[in-house]
Amino acid sequence: MDEADQSFEQEWQAAFDQAEQTPPVHIWAAIDGHLANQKADEYKRQLLIYQWVAAACALLLLTFGVQYWTSSNMPIHDVTHNSTHHTPGSIQSSSPEQPTVSPSLDQAPSATVLDKGTSKKISPNHSQKPATLPVPVRNKKPNMEVKAGARTLPTDIMFFTSIDRQEVIYHSSLLAPELPDFLYGVPKTYLIQQEEAFATLWAGVSMSSGSFDPAFKANNAGQADYLQAPSASFAPIANENADQSGLQYDPGFSVSGGLNVGTRIKQRIILSTGLHYNAYTTGKTETYVLSHGSDYYAVTGDPTDHALASAASSDNIALVSNDVDLSNEYKYMSIPLKAGYVILDKRFNITLNTGLSSNFLLNAELVEHGATEPLSNDLNTKDNYESIYFNFISSIEFGYQFFHKYQVTLEPNYNQALTEFTNSNNLNEGKPRNIGVAFGIKYNF
Repeated sequence: MDEADQSFEQEWQAAFDQAEQTPPVHIWAAIDGHLANQKADEYKRQLLIYQWVAAACALLLLTFGVQYWTSSNMPIHDVTHNSTHHTPGSIQSSSPEQPTVSPSLDQAPSATVLDKGTSKKISPNHSQKPATLPVPVRNKKPNMEVKAGARTLPTDIMFFTSIDRQEVIYHSSLLAPELPDFLYGVPKTYLIQQEEAFATLWAGVSMSSGSFDPAFKANNAGQADYLQAPSASFAPIANENADQSGLQYDPGFSVSGGLNVGTRIKQRIILSTGLHYNAYTTGKTETYVLSHGSDYYAVTGDPTDHALASAASSDNIALVSNDVDLSNEYKYMSIPLKAGYVILDKRFNITLNTGLSSNFLLNAELVEHGATEPLSNDLNTKDNYESIYFNFISSIEFGYQFFHKYQVTLEPNYNQALTEFTNSNNLNEGKPRNIGVAFGIKYNF
């Protein structure tokens, strides 16, 4: 009887071992939904970058159109200037009010003597000597104007001579004074030295958007300390590829904005600096949730998460689910220092920039996505990162000047960390990099 029962149990056990268990339909639906959400997040990040680039290009084209329309409808005004020409024997004036005394050369010449308000005719045989007074002579040519650059000068010129106290006998062969019919003036040209033809100081604002890659890799020193913590036993469950080195985060996106100032030290050399606010976000990664009584904790792989470490050290902690996503958010204040070389220095200009940036940490934290219950973790991770790290900056700036003083810029840029932004508390170490496009406006003083 015992042998029959034992054989019966062995047959049923073999039947169950050979049976294939098909996962329920809702599990496959959950997997497909998770993959679709990851793909949608990737498309959203790409769409954000495309929207910024499209908006910057549209604004740049609109600025070009406004500037072209303004310059094509600007009236041109002629500016005229009167001038006076002096010669040793004559005085030339441009006054429109001229005396009309014009003796004819065909008649017998005579002089008019003005003595205390009375006038007399002086004949050749008159013995009285007249007083010496100027006698105006009018040119017989009509009053005409001629332009010379932006200047005009009339030809109705007054010629003054004088009569001394002696008898004057005029000869019929006397000719009228030779006066030019037209006087031409050459405008004076002022040359500006080439070194002084650029603005020496400018200020502006800018905003940038792009991708952010934390470039994490395993930190051996941090792992050795983390393996001693009670929560380390849950790290492989949270991420099968982590190998007890913490969660791995995909690249995310970055947004920054701030003030810029600069100056030209040479004709084509520019120095600039500023003050920028930077916000970085990594991609999401999936992790498990643990329960301890009524509290829930995500397996973060963070050695400084004291709330999780305290819960993991107890005996009544249980694994709940794996439907929580975590991402990192960083906030920095940066001070860039760049040197630029102007390739094209016209209304449309191109500048190559390179330099260094000092990034000061303001805050760092983990952000949960899709948690059904509020988490009790200590999600602030500021202690896991250096308070300052340094970036290498490289960019090419396209600018367009309008209204003489203003300039819009479009600047694709690449930033690479020269020092690690993580410290020994972090299970990972990394030198982040980001690629973005900045749009700005400047004012030239």
